[in-house]
Amino acid sequence: MIGTIALALALLGPFAPARAATVSYSLELPTAATENPDATSLGGDGARFEPVLTGSLQDKWLSPWDAANSPLDPDDAGSVYSALLNNTGRTLVTATFDFGKAFNRLSLVWGSAGSPTAAFNANSLALFLNGNLVFHMADSPLADESLDALIALTIPSPGTRNSMLVTISGLRFDRMVIGADHRAFEFANLLAAEFPDPRTTTVVPVPAAGLLLAAALGGLAL
Repeated sequence: MIGTIALALALLGPFAPARAATVSYSLELPTAATENPDATSLGGDGARFEPVLTGSLQDKWLSPWDAANSPLDPDDAGSVYSALLNNTGRTLVTATFDFGKAFNRLSLVWGSAGSPTAAFNANSLALFLNGNLVFHMADSPLADESLDALIALTIPSPGTRNSMLVTISGLRFDRMVIGADHRAFEFANLLAAEFPDPRTTTVVPVPAAGLLLAAALGGLAL
């Protein structure tokens, strides 16, 4: 099934912000890969970030393009992606991306949904604005019903898997922190953007006040 599920998330809980965001999941992936930015910093013992990878390495990382719904050959030199690697597998590791300015839309091809029966299944993604948490999505079947939907769509049947184009919008952020508590968090085509793009937004000129007054008086005369 190819389609998009749009879910409005009201994130509640003692450590989650009282903020709503729109999260869209699509099984229709981009037809070309783009390079991702390098991580600003890493956290946790054994954390390693690889910004440009191709192909998959068994028991280490799996390309988001190595999926049933991928339009790309995962071993092709142009099918690049990034991975946050957990070399210890015992504690959470993180990668922080500082974007340098605030945006209101984030999208990425997420290849790390995992399995709801896996012993380790807590890849996570959080967004911040001015140091304050504004959004958090933990990749766990117990975290939120939307993540159940993500996992169900990325694992359609035993022995097969899909990747997911995830778009988060409806709130402002200037930093992203991803986490992996086991193996790796793999992603592709990360894009932080302003929507609509102010550079392409058409500005409709408003008539001067004098012209508006003249038009109104003309209407009265008629």
